[in-house]
Amino acid sequence: MELLVVVTLVMTLSLIAYPAFRSFVGRDEDIRVATFITHEINNIKTQAMKRNRAYVLRFSQFNLGKPSGLFEIYEGVGDEAGRCSVVGPAFNNLAVARRLARFGFGDKQDPQGLAYDIIPGGTPLDTGLYGWVPSEGNMGAPESGNLLLCIRTDGSFVRVDGGAVTPLVGPLRIQFLRFQNADGANPSALPKRNLRFDFTQAVRVEIGP
Repeated sequence: MELLVVVTLVMTLSLIAYPAFRSFVGRDEDIRVATFITHEINNIKTQAMKRNRAYVLRFSQFNLGKPSGLFEIYEGVGDEAGRCSVVGPAFNNLAVARRLARFGFGDKQDPQGLAYDIIPGGTPLDTGLYGWVPSEGNMGAPESGNLLLCIRTDGSFVRVDGGAVTPLVGPLRIQFLRFQNADGANPSALPKRNLRFDFTQAVRVEIGP
């Protein structure tokens, strides 16, 4: 009888503690993913200055309703290697660039690693690209359209939009978010992880609203 009481108590405590434990682990996981992406971008920034070569960062498939997203890195090649003109007027025109990496999030992941690169340690299925916010934007109402950034040979970041190249004025933030589950349910109550881009500074992770 006493053993039955102990077993019942342990099971009850486990059921109570599991959601909190999952939230704690998930919180660490989305920070790990955001930190990895930050390191990748800062390494590319260093390469741009060392090699006198422009690199393009492409963020797409943002989703406010479920975990999703793609992050791609391109390198300028040929005569246009050192300029952000590697990006044509159309968003998908990266004809004068070579793709170096492609990372998928949420439902855009490739478990076999055939189409996408795999983040060390894996990417949680419930974590995705939520949106992005320009310096003049509202953190509570992020943009969800595709975003193209170019790293120039001096290490500065510029935004490419419709063929126009515009230096960043003020911080631009890309929001990572862990959802309550991988099926696209409600966003987690945890704060978003923001990748902060400034014109010439290193990218860094922020915990934001």
